[in-house]
Amino acid sequence: MNREREREKLLRVGVPLILFMCGGTYFLSVGMETKLEIKDRKMGQSKSVRNFDLEEEHKALMDKLKLEDFSLSRIPRPDEGKTEVKPHDTVDYGVKKRGTNDKDQK
Repeated sequence: MNREREREKLLRVGVPLILFMCGGTYFLSVGMETKLEIKDRKMGQSKSVRNFDLEEEHKALMDKLKLEDFSLSRIPRPDEGKTEVKPHDTVDYGVKKRGTNDKDQK
């Protein structure tokens, strides 16, 4: 009796879920493919079909970058100018060094 309920639940819930997932995946892929085909027709030639020349693409990207106007400059940190930054050796973390007593550290 209990096994019959489990099988019935699987048929009632599991099978429709699996069909919905598989069907949704199929219809979404077909829909997206159709949408992209329509878009390609409107634009003329598809980007994937057009002739590709690596030299031309490189030249176009370099023109966009405009490396002549580029200069390196340092960006100041938010805490610069406000407080003095101590080197790592002089920072006191409140930890005693090994082999020393309180008199030596002060």
